[in-house]
Amino acid sequence: MKSFPRAILAVLVLFLTSCEGAAPLAESFPEKIGGMTRTEFLTGQEALKRINMLHGKDIEAEDGAVAVYRDGQQSSVVFVTRSASPEIAKAQTEAMLKGMFENPKGHFSDPVAAEMDGLRVVRFKGLLQAHFIFQVDDASWWLSTDPASSGEMLSFFIGQAKKR
Repeated sequence: MKSFPRAILAVLVLFLTSCEGAAPLAESFPEKIGGMTRTEFLTGQEALKRINMLHGKDIEAEDGAVAVYRDGQQSSVVFVTRSASPEIAKAQTEAMLKGMFENPKGHFSDPVAAEMDGLRVVRFKGLLQAHFIFQVDDASWWLSTDPASSGEMLSFFIGQAKKR
């Protein structure tokens, strides 16, 4: 009879841990993607400090991640912020895109919006890289990558974003 309450407890623990919500952002960034190796990785407040520094202001976010991947000559950087709600994430993503569209003298040019795997993805060129911005649920994603590896990296991170 003693094993029965333990079994119920085990099922309850599994159920509660599966109901915690989205997976932690850290799980979206493996050490290797194709031929690229993760060389830098920040999460939580450290990542948000880096993201805020890039924007020159504080971004309203609950969590964040920054990952840098390299393969010797090429590099990719992924920035993610997780907001309190999908509505906040959408508003932040749209505000960022609007600012980029309206700043013709900025670092980014040639915007193209497309649908990929059911998501709206906006691509910009700039700083010798391709930049992809998209939003899934409560998370805003920005991928900066070498154009030669952009297809593989974008497909991978859209898949990761949709898993969360």
